[in-house]
Amino acid sequence: MAFKNARQLRSIPRQQRHQFRTMNKKDIQLLRCLYALDIVYICFTLFASIFNVYLASTQDQIHTPLRSAIENFLSRMASFSYHIPFCISFFIFLFVSKAFRQEMKHLIYNICGKDRTGIHEQENIQLHDRRDNKDLNIVVNVVSTV
Repeated sequence: MAFKNARQLRSIPRQQRHQFRTMNKKDIQLLRCLYALDIVYICFTLFASIFNVYLASTQDQIHTPLRSAIENFLSRMASFSYHIPFCISFFIFLFVSKAFRQEMKHLIYNICGKDRTGIHEQENIQLHDRRDNKDLNIVVNVVSTV
């Protein structure tokens, strides 16, 4: 039965795409974030890799107490620097991506229970008040000079 069904199968031709895929702003920001993550990962894990090669090449040598202390310190620093890229991704996304910052702002406003439109209206009112005061100051300066 399965053999009969398999013989009856026929290939369906794929439709050719005549359009190019375009990238929107969020896609570009995501790529920038991923590039930044790659650079940070390479920079912070490079020290640990180089130090491990150093340890492997000098393990047969006799170590003085000072040299052992320095190697122990560098080993701990390499271990610390190796774990940094896994902890810093949030901050990279926060600093690099405007869309991520806006989403975080929206999330924080939702958690705090503040209405974003109310905050924007207050900012606009303050901006208009400043503009009105600026116009008033110009009029006062013109009148006082006359």
